[in-house]
Amino acid sequence: MKTPMSDALAPGDVPGFPCPNCKDFRIKLSLREVLYGREAQCGKCGLTLSIDRSNAGKLMSLLQDVYVAEQNVSAFQKK
Repeated sequence: MKTPMSDALAPGDVPGFPCPNCKDFRIKLSLREVLYGREAQCGKCGLTLSIDRSNAGKLMSLLQDVYVAEQNVSAFQKK
């Protein structure tokens, strides 16, 4: 049975998603890059992927909330 954390990285797993072209490299994006970036690039083969958010309105809104919360925690920790 799937649990909310069953898709989380296991120890030793590499974050990111496999490059659809070379499949040897995992493309990693920060939350900021997902929210505001225009492209992601494979560090091995150079494939450039466009980030299309046009059909992800609700998800982008939720990720924006997470990003703002992350920034607030970071600012609070610096005090």
